[in-house]
Amino acid sequence: MTSIAAASIAPSRRALALCVLVACAAWLLPARALAQATSAPRVSARLSAQVARLGARIELRVDLEGVQRADIVELPKVDGLQIGPAGAPDKSEYLQIVNGRTSASRTLTWRVPVHAQREGVYEIGPLKLTADGKALQTGAFALTVVKDMLGEELGSFELSIEPQNALVGEPVRIELRFGWDEAINADINYAQLSIPWWGELPGLLERSDQPVDARADRVQLPIVGSGVVACDELAGQQVRGKPFRTFRLRRDFVATRPGRIELPTSTLEFGRYRESRDFFNPRREIVAQYFVNAAEAGLDIAPLPEAGRPAAFSGAVGAVQARARAEPRDVDVGDSIKFEVEWSGNANLEFFEPPDPLRIDAFKGFRIFGHRELDKTSTRRLVEYDLAPLSTDVKQVPALPLWVYDTGKRAYQEIATEPLSIHVRPLRDAAKLRALGNVDSFDDDLADIASGLAADGGARAAGPRPALWLAALGGLGVAWLALRAFVRRAGDPATPRARARRRALRELERALQQARDANDDRAAWLEFLAQRSGESAAAWDGRDALRGPAQAQAGKLAAAQRRIDAAVWGGSPERVRREELLALAGELVEAGL
Repeated sequence: MTSIAAASIAPSRRALALCVLVACAAWLLPARALAQATSAPRVSARLSAQVARLGARIELRVDLEGVQRADIVELPKVDGLQIGPAGAPDKSEYLQIVNGRTSASRTLTWRVPVHAQREGVYEIGPLKLTADGKALQTGAFALTVVKDMLGEELGSFELSIEPQNALVGEPVRIELRFGWDEAINADINYAQLSIPWWGELPGLLERSDQPVDARADRVQLPIVGSGVVACDELAGQQVRGKPFRTFRLRRDFVATRPGRIELPTSTLEFGRYRESRDFFNPRREIVAQYFVNAAEAGLDIAPLPEAGRPAAFSGAVGAVQARARAEPRDVDVGDSIKFEVEWSGNANLEFFEPPDPLRIDAFKGFRIFGHRELDKTSTRRLVEYDLAPLSTDVKQVPALPLWVYDTGKRAYQEIATEPLSIHVRPLRDAAKLRALGNVDSFDDDLADIASGLAADGGARAAGPRPALWLAALGGLGVAWLALRAFVRRAGDPATPRARARRRALRELERALQQARDANDDRAAWLEFLAQRSGESAAAWDGRDALRGPAQAQAGKLAAAQRRIDAAVWGGSPERVRREELLALAGELVEAGL
């Protein structure tokens, strides 16, 4: 890998009536009267360009989500820059559904003008706000102002978004292609990117695994203020009829809320520097500097349609294919069958809830012991179900359906696996055991115990009859099967899920010890809730409701979730203490989560 140096459930009538009443109220009341999302306020900010020509229009955009009222209380002061005035914010409101909860959310957006009075490299300090009485602040920003943007003819920078109109839950890809004329390549020894929106795209969730082209060389390039990123170098590329040295940077996301997302101007800076020979004060001096911009771009996200949405819809959006396998397929009644289902395609595969066979009538011929995740990536979801046929009447593992919103067909579709034939035999020796029940009729009882000698003086047989041994052994087998079934019904302590539940607290403690920031804290906490509940970590993202014996701790859980989110998204300057999270986790475990 090379590098380029950088310059720097069914309701009762009452419940149904209540639902109708709430729905009518949500329709008639203004959005302000709707309940606000329970998550903490989230603030994000970015410049319209990180590199700009002197005199060009520059804006500092600030987005504040999940609040009713907010004000900018202090703008940063920087010598050489005029920042402000802030003006009144734009307001946008929308409904969102998070794990079955519908809530209203509001976003306030300020566009603060920035005027550069001279060339230079500027560090813009944090901007301070108050939101519903709480103090917040943004991060700092870097701005480079130059007299001329030389490089438009020598460089190239294109940005594309696919699709440009997306639905909530739909995968989105942003691709950057950039480079410079091969004719000057020998004179270029540094390059860097300025991407103001990098890591600051509310409404888009970056996927955990990103696309990699195994055929392309990988080159490390710096992003101003955001470290180094690996890009693909594409061979044999031409721009405007000339050979160009071209690089590609791709990022995959999932759309999480409706609205418009704007990507401000991105800049490629490339050129040549020379290093001074001063032993005591070594430095780099730029002798040639070029800039080329990618135009601003935008993405519109719409909510999923309500019309036609099935009750069993689990959140899968995109184009999905399904296939399944089962092993073994020749079994006795009660034997375990491992039923693996793989979903693949261009969809939000990491985020939907897998279908539950316990809720599907076709699986009533099976005992369902649970499922476990074998693989969960942006291209594949692999789930293993543990099934046991209850009788010899079961001839196949039925099709497992998954409801998907197909973005190509613009409709809800049922994607199902193919049924798999199986052969179920009766329990071994079960027929023999039933027959053996009437083989012997014992003439003796406790009152007929002989003295040990027969009337003819012969010795009476001392050992039990062979049939008794068979009956005893058969009884032990039946007792073992019954005990095994009882244990599994009560919860087999050897299943992967049970083991995960037991070690969840230990793993949380270990993960918190290794956590480097609030994002790591949040991931460890969601994984703990997932292991204890048997659900996915994504199912707990934004949810604070508890069911069962642990519901008394719902208030504490909600408060902890809000504080964790605040630490991640900028609403709080401090992380939640590890001791507090471990204490709450212990309470949840003791309460039966």
